[in-house]
Amino acid sequence: MNIAFKIVIAFIATCFCSTGYSNPLNRMKTSAASSSSDSKPVATNVVPSMALVGSLPADVASGHAVRAADLPATIPIRLTIVVMPHRSELASFIDQVSDPASPTFHRFLTFDQLKSRFMASDADVESVEAWARAGGLSEVQRWPSNHAIVIQGTVGQVNTLLGVKLGKYSLNGNVYYANDKRPTISSEIAPKIADILGLNSMQQVLPLSQDQGHSSPIDTPRVSTEPFISRTVLRGDAQGSVHGHVVTPKISATMNSAKPADIRTQSNPYVPSDIWSESAYNYDGLAKFSHCCNPAHLATGSPPETSIAIIGENKADPNDVNKFFIQYGLAEVIENVAIDGPACCDDEMTIDTEWAGAMSNSKGANSDTATIHVYEGGGTQLSDQLNAWEAAFTDDKARVASTSFGAAESGYGGLGTPSIGDFTDITNAMTALGWTIVAAAGDTGVDYYGGNGCNTTNVVQYPATDPNVVAAGGSTLILNTDGTFSSENAWSGNACAKVNPTYNGGGGGGGCSNNTFPATAWNNTGCPSNRRAIPDMSLNASPNLAGQGAGQSIYYSYGKCKGNGAGCFATGSSIVAPELAGFFAQENSYLLTLGNICGTYHDAPCAPLGRAGPIIFATVHQPHNPFYDIEQGSNANGQSNGYQAARGYDLATGLGSVNMMQLAWAINYYLLSNGSTPPIVSFSGAQLDTLYTGPVTVDFQFNGANRGIAGYTAYSDRDPGDPKSEPSPGTGSPFWDGPQVVGSPSGGSIQIPFAPGCHMVYVRVWDNLGDGNTQISYGPICMGGANTKCSFAEKGCPAQGGYEGYQITCPMTVNFSVNGQLQQSGTSFSGQEQPNASSYVTACTPGTANCQGFSIPNGSGKCPIHVIPPPPPPLKTCQVCDQTHRQCVAVTGGYVCKGLIQ
Repeated sequence: MNIAFKIVIAFIATCFCSTGYSNPLNRMKTSAASSSSDSKPVATNVVPSMALVGSLPADVASGHAVRAADLPATIPIRLTIVVMPHRSELASFIDQVSDPASPTFHRFLTFDQLKSRFMASDADVESVEAWARAGGLSEVQRWPSNHAIVIQGTVGQVNTLLGVKLGKYSLNGNVYYANDKRPTISSEIAPKIADILGLNSMQQVLPLSQDQGHSSPIDTPRVSTEPFISRTVLRGDAQGSVHGHVVTPKISATMNSAKPADIRTQSNPYVPSDIWSESAYNYDGLAKFSHCCNPAHLATGSPPETSIAIIGENKADPNDVNKFFIQYGLAEVIENVAIDGPACCDDEMTIDTEWAGAMSNSKGANSDTATIHVYEGGGTQLSDQLNAWEAAFTDDKARVASTSFGAAESGYGGLGTPSIGDFTDITNAMTALGWTIVAAAGDTGVDYYGGNGCNTTNVVQYPATDPNVVAAGGSTLILNTDGTFSSENAWSGNACAKVNPTYNGGGGGGGCSNNTFPATAWNNTGCPSNRRAIPDMSLNASPNLAGQGAGQSIYYSYGKCKGNGAGCFATGSSIVAPELAGFFAQENSYLLTLGNICGTYHDAPCAPLGRAGPIIFATVHQPHNPFYDIEQGSNANGQSNGYQAARGYDLATGLGSVNMMQLAWAINYYLLSNGSTPPIVSFSGAQLDTLYTGPVTVDFQFNGANRGIAGYTAYSDRDPGDPKSEPSPGTGSPFWDGPQVVGSPSGGSIQIPFAPGCHMVYVRVWDNLGDGNTQISYGPICMGGANTKCSFAEKGCPAQGGYEGYQITCPMTVNFSVNGQLQQSGTSFSGQEQPNASSYVTACTPGTANCQGFSIPNGSGKCPIHVIPPPPPPLKTCQVCDQTHRQCVAVTGGYVCKGLIQ
């Protein structure tokens, strides 16, 4: 929503020794202290040292930030030290585990396997701990992954340990703290340290909802007195199903035109059931198959595969979240994990929690709904964000993650070059475990809304640009007053305009990575210089202003919503990210029901899904394309024109919006189509050679389908159809509505009401890949009374001759008369004739190109397609064939003639 991605960075670091996250080791350079061969010998008791490259804030180095005072040596400070993992080996593994051609495909690691193979060793971590203790600092937290430790000491101890002087700096009218030069570390320890976070407060990650684009001046290190980690759990069963719009009276707030939109009260925002519907994104269709979200009904609740981690900063008010779930009749299991004393109460974390839960809900018992683990970082600095990610990763309780916090890629340039590598360490590790990660792409179009407004142009935001992450963009979805689909365009806004900005946001985030991430193998279109393009896909993100789209309801009782919590709405790509996380939790639940039939050898677990990017882009080429391509609008923001939506992938909406049911089937197809067999339908019950005088029941059974049956739809006299794609959401087609009957049926039946005439039965059945049957019809089934006459004439059969006992299919025309009056004619269908023990089937009369027909007298009660006499006895010799046929073939008991000479 326009609440998120709401990150403020007060400076941009200048040193990038790597053009991408895959060059991890170029992070340290030797200090020039003793580089000359003419320099004096180093004393044997002096330990050689190394300086961390890029560890000095650019504004300090340039003199733009003016030092105002030293930080008092006695005040406390906390730092997060990142310990170097085996980066290149880990990157290689996640490429293999995500590659369908690899024997490793979908064979994800356990946490312990990951730690032993790719993370820092215990010995390396212990040596860093010992180095910090020797400097007088104490350990606050050692993350179980061995990727980072949190240490605490005084400013004086840090100054001595790192060879710096921490002080207060004036920048753009605000006061921050920072180091005065690059830290220097002993050459024995330095190669083991990837980064140190927390030495400056100039890098910040803030949701705009808090201060609308102004960095929070922090002139003193923040050290919480709260426990470093604390947990609370909120549970509740669904209390009735709520459909349609909320009827609670709502008060429209006056909108201040000075700042971009975030959350406001609104008369009629979209509610969860609007987004669930076929007229939007069809979570309702997905819910028919996902068994959301505890398919085994474990007593402990949803397993990690179907649980969601929300990663951010500060906390939501549990009372607000609880009221949202009660208001919409939803189940809830929310675990709040507070890290380093987060403050209450944050609108962004409220939105993310409420809408992730709404899109992954059992709508019944809380034991079956997806558990939402909310990781609440303690503050706004990069160290706070990293610790929130570490908590989610090392808790190992989920396999889906969503974040609506981030920054311009260059904003991660702190200690290390860049600090973005600290975060890609975690996303790589999570991918190796099978996590699917989603991040908001931003709400200000192609520009970054930093501390001074939209002044950073053509900049995209991390972590949305991470190849391990699905970048969630924004669209403008317009529904009619009855809830049906009207239109969907790219989301544009005016929030970045220099004059009279308006409150429809700034447009969906999109563009090209700024030389940090190269183009992915699955999407190399849209960006020059072979760079990563975002977004990947989009859902509604627009507020309802001037009749354009609608925000989405939340419950939040602070800020501009104070006193009207139920009347608040949210907008932006940060409401899209948790919605997509809800989808991936449901898809993992669906995959759990399919079992261990994935991977190269069809024996690997299908869940969790893992890195979703390559799979999502492959789905547009599956038998059913799940995406609604958005071709109108742009992500202009009032300052920059942005990118225009176009056919196919574009930088305004990505692949477009999506039908969640069809996306789940397309993902299943990607994982399981190799070696799959489609469903086959066989019919029984009603006879095709009988004239019925009352209702008729036709039975059918399903076979084949080695990936299981999802469901079926059966009609008389109408083919349900199986569209391969649709341009937009809607109702009335299996593409939107899905099968009528679900639940892994093995067959079914349909009753045809009595109506004089000849009828056909049509059955469409789909397996769990969305693959359908090819033999879909059965008939004609004819009904009438004593004065009814029917005839069948088969046309267009090839001349074959002889009595071969073949099963044949011929186009047939049915004529039906009552009391001599033609009632029905010209019904074409394909019917099959089966040989049996008492007679043979002739494809055609020998020597002709037309099949036989048969008529019966009125009232006989029988309508056979053919009356076929038994074949003549075999010839004793071939002499009879010699003059009239081309061939004489030996059969049991003699010979038969073949191939009439014309």
